[in-house]
Amino acid sequence: MIYEIDHTTRYVYSGPVSHCHSKIWLQPRNLPFQHCMDVMFDIDPLPTVFYQLSDFYENNVRYFAIQQSHRELVVKVKSKVKISARENINSLLNKDKPWEEVRNALSQFHKDYVEVYHFKYESQHVVLNKDLYQYASVSFIPGKGLLSSVLHLMGRVYQDFKFVSGHTTIATPIDVIFKNKKGVCQDFAHLCIGFIRSQGLAARYVSGYIETLAPPGKAKLVGTDASHAWISVYLPGEGWIDFDPTNNLVPTDQHITLAWGRDFADVSPMKGVVFCTGKQALQVEVDVRRVSL
Repeated sequence: MIYEIDHTTRYVYSGPVSHCHSKIWLQPRNLPFQHCMDVMFDIDPLPTVFYQLSDFYENNVRYFAIQQSHRELVVKVKSKVKISARENINSLLNKDKPWEEVRNALSQFHKDYVEVYHFKYESQHVVLNKDLYQYASVSFIPGKGLLSSVLHLMGRVYQDFKFVSGHTTIATPIDVIFKNKKGVCQDFAHLCIGFIRSQGLAARYVSGYIETLAPPGKAKLVGTDASHAWISVYLPGEGWIDFDPTNNLVPTDQHITLAWGRDFADVSPMKGVVFCTGKQALQVEVDVRRVSL
């Protein structure tokens, strides 16, 4: 599959902004099953400084600075990505390992797991507690395979939690989301990461996009897509395997990966500092189009 993605971020300020410093996590990663064919950035006002860098997790990041007065900031990112099929989940299940075996392996220092250890512990948006542990324990029963356990957990989250847009913000604590049983994809990703880490396992947050299809007989509306989030779980010998708890599925060729980190705080699409005295309004438009098979 080849996809074109248009992602527009617009900030409107009630007062003049004298300086702006921002970072963008909106260039798709290159992976065995994904190739970023092209990416273009269009920023208005024109930045005084603009350059590319990699963060701690080797995500593609752009830094820019605007040093002229402005009341509106528009960042447009257009990318083109080729996606190929991943290994089938049934094939992966044949290589599954008991989750306790994985937990025990990750509880001891080994040079092969140095980059994995970062994803075992609490992070800004994933604070562990006994409620997360008890909920997860229903799926992580003795002797069960890690991937089988995560599939079972993901199915329960899909049944027990409702997708309600606007009910939470990214600042809503994970324990509140757990109690209210409502949220959006970022919330469900954080919850599942918390459930999995509570068992001594490694899980990371993945940001990206998912192809959405219009209802039968209707044209897809431009700009009505949104950023998406899911999780990856580490299985020794096989690496990181993705799960999408919002849709209760294992990603194949409709998920486009932007970046990954411990949680949303590591891979926010855009974040920075502005020097102004007024309020700001944010508008985001995303369009994901399949252009070739």
